[in-house]
Order: sequence, then C-alpha cells, then structure tokens
Amino acid sequence: MPGMSRVAQHLRVGIALLSVLLLICLPLQATAASPSFLSSSIPKVIITELQTAGDTSSQEFIEIYNLTDVDIDFADTVHGGKELWKLQFFSAANTSTGAPDWSKPSATISLQGTIPAGGYYLLASTGYLPGGIDADQEYNPRLSDTGGGLQIVTTTTTTTTAYDHLMWKQSSADKPLVRGQWPTPAAKASLQRLPNDEDLYQNTDNSLTDFVAAAEISPKDMWRPVVVEEIVPIEPTTPPIDEEEPIGLEEPSIPEIVGNPAELMSPYLTELLPNPAAPLKDETDEFIELYNPNEAAFNLKGYTLEVGTTTLHDFTFTEDFIVPGRTYTAFYSKDTRLSLTNTGGQARLLGLEGNVLSESQPYTSADDGMAWVFADGIWQWSANATPGLINSVT
Repeated sequence: MPGMSRVAQHLRVGIALLSVLLLICLPLQATAASPSFLSSSIPKVIITELQTAGDTSSQEFIEIYNLTDVDIDFADTVHGGKELWKLQFFSAANTSTGAPDWSKPSATISLQGTIPAGGYYLLASTGYLPGGIDADQEYNPRLSDTGGGLQIVTTTTTTTTAYDHLMWKQSSADKPLVRGQWPTPAAKASLQRLPNDEDLYQNTDNSLTDFVAAAEISPKDMWRPVVVEEIVPIEPTTPPIDEEEPIGLEEPSIPEIVGNPAELMSPYLTELLPNPAAPLKDETDEFIELYNPNEAAFNLKGYTLEVGTTTLHDFTFTEDFIVPGRTYTAFYSKDTRLSLTNTGGQARLLGLEGNVLSESQPYTSADDGMAWVFADGIWQWSANATPGLINSVT
C-alpha cells in the first residue's frame, strides 16, 4: 500500500539518523591490533614518596596515592575487558642519558588489591619485611642508587595508559643530571611530593617542582615543610624611678653581658656552598651561612659549626663573634677550615651544651656552583649563591 510504504520510508530515515547521533555520542575506543602507548590528561594514581635505601641498600619503598573519591580495584573490569594496574621499573641504563623510552620498561609488577579513595598504597622491598614497615605489597629490591625510573600504568589488551612517572640519578661532573631527574635521595631519606596551598598533593607534571628531597621518611602520610616561626624578643622593662632616692649618687656601672639573653632565638642555617665553581676553590670559598632572626645582636662565642653525616668535623667560636640582628653571615672555609663534601653532606649549628640548634637537610650530589639554600620553607638547590644576603632561588 502506498501509505504504508511512505511510513516505512520515514521510519528507515529516522533510524538512520538516530544511529548517527549514537555513534557521535559514544567515546572512541582503541581498535589497534597491537598495544599503543597513551598519556592520560587526568591522573588517577600518582607517586608520592620514594626511598632507595634505608639502614641498608635493600630497604626501599614506593608510596602511591589515589587522587579520586572512589576506591580503585587494581584488577578491575572496564570497557568490556581487563584494565590491570602495573608499576614499571626503568634501570639506571635506561635513564643514564635522559628520559627513557617509557614504553620499554626493564621490569614490571602487577599491583594487587585495592587502593582506597584519597588514600595510600605502599610497596616495600623484602629488606623491610616482616615488621619493618606497614606495606600493602612486597617486591624484590630493584631500585638503584645509580639511577632509575618508575611509572604507573594501566594496561588492557590493546592499550597502555600512563598516569605518573619519576626519575632519579647520582650525578657527577662527568654525568650531570638531565631534565626531569632528581638527585638520588640520601640513605634513610626520600623524595617527597609537595603539598600545595590547599594541602593537596601538587601535580604539575613536573617532578622537579612537585617533589622535594626530605631528610626523613613519612610512609602513608603527607610530608609538610618545617615552618620556622619568627620569635620576637621581649623588650626589657625600665623600673620606675624612686623619687625619694637621694640625688647626687653615682649610678652603679652595668657589667658586660658575656652570654645571650634567654629570650633571644638562636641563629639558624640558611645556605651552604659545597662545590664552588672555578675559579673559586673548595679550600677557601666554600661557606656556611647563618641568619640571626633577632632584632638584637647575637654572640656566637662557645657555639659550634659541624659538617658531615657519618664522619664529622667542627669549628667552635672560642672568642666573641657578634652577629648583628636581622642579618645573614657567611663563614668561609678559609677561616673555619671546614670542608663540605660534594656528595651526601649536611651542616649543623650546635649550642653551648653540644645540642643541635639548627641543621640543614642532607643533600645528595652538589653540582659546580650550586648552593643548597633554605627558601620558601624548604631546602633546595639554587644556581645563585648569595652569601650574606637573603636567599634567591634560581
């Protein structure tokens, strides 16, 4: 019948249009016969802490964090197939000349279990177990101090999606760090992801700004920089004048104060130059800088500068040395005879009783001319040494 044929024709046109709209709205699926390497614009899981050596080289751990508000099953079924979460390792050889081919890991482990929403998952080496650290998964040591890389990925039968990676290396004069590489953390220390102003993990896809070398580990906890609070000294009060005091008597002389008033805050370390660039020399131009936060001057007599992590050397101020208030003062190796090692060093200020009043975070490898400075609440490298001046990070 003619009327029925026109209805069928309209139906066929409508179904065709609906099919086109559905195809447009559906997400594109990978159809390649072999796996392809993709980058994710919205990370789900990130690396938040890395330790390559504890008390021994076999003690190491990797901390990861779930950025989403839902639990993630590491062996979940998505898109009609298995999406498996994995941690990929890249050896020192992979990263010696720069970023590796991220599609060719030297080893891979499959993550197990579940990582909670907004929570941590800790992978620890056999050297930490049993009982040495609260780990969610064990793995054999494979993180080298010489250098390496880590990457978190998900894999299906057709794709590999990367979510985060981190690189480190022991640098030297003939093997400097390249873009994106952190110096290997010192023993018992770690690389820690920084929190932002909202106390959330910083994630700019630049590990050099997102991480910091921390002197202490904090597995399954967010690392926060130590805030040095300024202490305002108490102003001395002037006793009232006794009007009945006989006039004409000489005022008693005020004895000189040898020590520092109890209300003064101790100076603290703000900058180290372990490896001066030529033509400067180690034996004369290395320096340790202190800052006096008080309005009043501070006498360093009896105080000690100490350097080193295992083998220690020190210099004690045996005579009066007055540091003016609110000033930075640099103490050079030509005067103190203190030598800062180029690898794995640290400095401290000791009080009259030998107690530690201030200490720098330990550094790993110091490139020529790089200063280890305390700025913005953290210790970090700067290409701009500023002895006797406020620190400027470059």
